[in-house]
Amino acid sequence: MRKFVLTMIALFMLSAVSFAESGTTGTLTWDIFNGTLTVSGTGAMPDYPSGSSVTWGSYKFSIATVVIEE
Repeated sequence: MRKFVLTMIALFMLSAVSFAESGTTGTLTWDIFNGTLTVSGTGAMPDYPSGSSVTWGSYKFSIATVVIEE
């Protein structure tokens, strides 16, 4: 039983490890860290038609906060 509990704790800790991803969209850059999507750079955000995928779309369920830098 102790081994099972230790295994579950280890799995929980691995799932809680933060991840960081980044990329570009048009002239802007973006990064995701600890549930925060930060968009920075200069210029306009590309227009994404309904149903199209933004470059960070695969992380959309992990994003809790969005920061648009100056």
